Amino acid sequence: MTNTSVVVAVVWSQGKNFSTASSGGVGGRPGNDEMLNNKTTTNSNRGVFVDHVPAPSRVSGGEYDDQMVWIPAALLYSRLIAAGALP
Repeated sequence: MTNTSVVVAVVWSQGKNFSTASSGGVGGRPGNDEMLNNKTTTNSNRGVFVDHVPAPSRVSGGEYDDQMVWIPAALLYSRLIAAGALP
């Protein structure tokens, strides 16, 4: 688990099954974790992201193929210091 005091940004891809994960359409049941990562109108104000190894749709909870990169605060600060933007 990571919290907002450690992470300043999350860059993520909703993967190949984005259209089925967002609509529940053909291609397998969207995973519960993918539904949390799908920032639709219903979910747009949630600052919660789930990241784990990919899982096929036959696994309990549905398919998961999202990919994430977490940018920690320490990395941001070190880059700002190196650039001379911070003392």
